[in-house]
Amino acid sequence: MNDLRSLLTSEQISEIELYKEMCVGMSVDGKPIICFDILSNILHNKLSIEDLSNDEILNVYAQLKGYKGIWKEAIWFDSRNLEQIFFIFREQVNSIRRESDGT
Repeated sequence: MNDLRSLLTSEQISEIELYKEMCVGMSVDGKPIICFDILSNILHNKLSIEDLSNDEILNVYAQLKGYKGIWKEAIWFDSRNLEQIFFIFREQVNSIRRESDGT
């Protein structure tokens, strides 16, 4: 099992919790923003990446990618932690998929 918490800094974990609070009740095109809620649940051992369906993984991935893109454009915002969170999640998903494929 991959441990997302061990790959993130305490600052990145705090940012996930902050983004989770900021996104409560938010939606895009009628779809709720859940990526930070799911990441928080993974960090607090309420869920694992392996428990997510392909649709949920794609949703989290797409939302993180979109959120990262929005904040990267804001020159006043330091989006490096968000970019690193996105990269780490993507790598964890890819690693799990490789393990399950036996490659």
